[in-house]
Formats: sequence, structure tokens, C-alpha cells
Amino acid sequence: MLKWWIPHHTELFDEGILINHSSTDGSVDICRSIAPHWRVIDTELTDFNAIENDLEVMKHEATVDGWKMVLNVTEFLVCKPNRLDLILKDMKSNNISCLQTRGVIMVDSKPDVLASEKKSLVQQKCQGYIEDKHPYHGGKLALLRDLYYHLEIASGKRRSRLGYRNRIIHSHLTGDYGVGRHGTNHNIGSISEPVYTFWYGFSPWDQQMILRKQQIKERIPKEDSKKNMGFHHFWGEARLQEEY
Repeated sequence: MLKWWIPHHTELFDEGILINHSSTDGSVDICRSIAPHWRVIDTELTDFNAIENDLEVMKHEATVDGWKMVLNVTEFLVCKPNRLDLILKDMKSNNISCLQTRGVIMVDSKPDVLASEKKSLVQQKCQGYIEDKHPYHGGKLALLRDLYYHLEIASGKRRSRLGYRNRIIHSHLTGDYGVGRHGTNHNIGSISEPVYTFWYGFSPWDQQMILRKQQIKERIPKEDSKKNMGFHHFWGEARLQEEY
């Protein structure tokens, strides 16, 4: 993913930090060859403990001044650079310090067509759906709750959207995240329609990606699995295909 992810984000960010979790697939070499000005920091953790991982992320995040964003390697910030600059300048002038992006779940509609590493992944694999289109789908009084939710968003009464991939851009010391960084304790000052976070959870959908999704379970501590944290990392291929 880094062969697509780093070139994409060097167009949007002035600097970057790659936190290396004992990778053995050449991730560090890829980062240093494509973005030699980025910092590579080896994790201090021995396993992938969810809470400790978030604390470590915020520790490094606090060393960065100005606007910042924390992303997984499967998450792509999607917005034209000049458009993003204008949005952030407007936020700063209005003393707004936290923006919530729109999360998009990327699903490969043509899994037999392999993506080239020489071209932008966003341009090659661009199918997906906005995560919070039906935030209460299937729940009790779902249609009424959906309607009320979207009316609140449209009127500006609701300052945050539901969804796991609505990552934030902010200028605080840290993002003050909940577990998994899917939420924040900061006030959401702006919900921006033209700024998206594409989550490549089901795209590209090839065997290499499927194997990648299953590898992290070996690093998750038993304490987390007992609390059902990171449960999706334990899905086998049959369950992953079902979800896809």
C-alpha cells in the first residue's frame, strides 16, 4: 500500500511520520526512497495493543505544529491540494481547529483487474460508498432516525457525523482520540463535503490484500481479544469474502 500511499500524501502534506511496527516487507526502504524528508520512527510497543498504540500515535503527533492528521496506510485523504489549503485557511481565520472528513468505504468492483503500482490507486480503484449515508440502517425506527440525523447535519445543529472512517484534521496538540481514533473529544468545528477519507478496506480485492488483512492478528494481545477489540482482524478468508 505504501507505494501508492506515500506519493499520494506527499502532494498534500509538508511532512510525514511513518511509525514502523517491526515491518519485514521493506516498508521503511519504500518510505525513505519515495519521501526521504519524512521521519521513520520504530514503535516502542512489542504488540499491537489498541490503547497503547493510540497513545504512541498521539505522542508523536504532539511533536508536529500546525494542521495534522493521523491515517492508517489503508486510508487516503482525498481533496485537491489548493482546495484543502483554502478550507484550512478559512477555518483558521474563523478560529476553527477541527475538521471532520467524509469517510468512504472503498470496494473493488473489478477485482480481476490488478492495480498498477506506477499509477494513482485513487484513480484506478475509485468505487465505494459514503459510510454514513444510512447511519441507522436496520435499526429501530431507522427511517425516522436517518431523516432526523440528516436534517441536523443540513441545519448545522449536528457537529459530527457517524462512521468509523470520518477521520479528523486538526491543529490541537493531539487528536484526543477514543480507542481506534474513530472519534475525538474535541469539538468538531467543521464538516467538510469536499474532503474525504477513502478507506481501502475491500479494495484492491486480491489475494495479497486478503492475506494482509489477516496478518495483524498475530500481534494483538490476548487482553484486547478478550475485550473484543480489533475483532475484525481475526476474520478468516471466508468471513472476509462474506463482508466484501
